[in-house]
Amino acid sequence: MARALYDPRNRKRCACGQTGCLETQASVPAMLRRMQALSPTADEPDSVEQLIERLRDGNLGAEQAVREVGEAIGIMVATLCNVLNPRHVIVGGLIVEASDELLTAIRTTVYRTARPLTTRNLSIGRSPLGRFAGLAGGIVLATQETLSPERLYNA
Repeated sequence: MARALYDPRNRKRCACGQTGCLETQASVPAMLRRMQALSPTADEPDSVEQLIERLRDGNLGAEQAVREVGEAIGIMVATLCNVLNPRHVIVGGLIVEASDELLTAIRTTVYRTARPLTTRNLSIGRSPLGRFAGLAGGIVLATQETLSPERLYNA
């Protein structure tokens, strides 16, 4: 199984069995564990909604956990920018919608670590579709696949 994004410095074992996957640092469960380690409380958070609630309440552990995740994602995005040189990077998800912490950390890391030529015209922002970005993308992919010339001519 190919890893979506890989960091050779990350030695944590992923659910897929590999080490180095971004998921070990940037998934909601990883963020919740990190937040709990940074600011232990009696009521351990168990959902992204609780993490967002703590972010809004100014919980330092939640803010630090989200910043660390933003840095990890930013390193991967910077690597992709160095290779692909995109004009826009769109970030989506509940945490990005609810707080500026994650997007700020991603932007800061990308602009600090990517090659200057790749970031000169780069914009990093939220998805204008908000919560429906994944759904819209799925609809587009399904439509393209269903209406592709190969499908239409081989039907």
